[in-house]
Amino acid sequence: MLVLKILGVIAVIIGIIAAVGILNQKCIEKFQVPLFSKGTAGGIFVAAICLFIGMIWYQEAAKANGDTLNGIVLLVLGGIITIGILISSYIKTNIIFGTLAAVIHIFLLILMTYLGVPLFIIYIIGSLILIFSSKPVYVVNK
Repeated sequence: MLVLKILGVIAVIIGIIAAVGILNQKCIEKFQVPLFSKGTAGGIFVAAICLFIGMIWYQEAAKANGDTLNGIVLLVLGGIITIGILISSYIKTNIIFGTLAAVIHIFLLILMTYLGVPLFIIYIIGSLILIFSSKPVYVVNK
């Protein structure tokens, strides 16, 4: 059953990538503006980081009866970035393409918040461990 769930997730991701490519091409043809670019992907990633860290910060402060304001500020910042990207997609296009882009942006935000940011943190920590555990290489036969 786990294999079917993994294959289903992979199929959904491939479907989203295909839908993003088709929607982006149609928007370039119709409006001369791509909806999905490096800028919007970066904005979504920054919003996901703000939401992920803000959620953790808020939960930890709430458990310790501490100051939850820092977590709330990060959550609001992530929300503002997301709303800005969604409004930008509506301004660049019409209501139909803007709504399709908004649905895909929100899905990507959720995906990045729960999967992308933790995997990115694991990648950074693993890279740092590998960098600090490397040994110098000496050439003997020269």
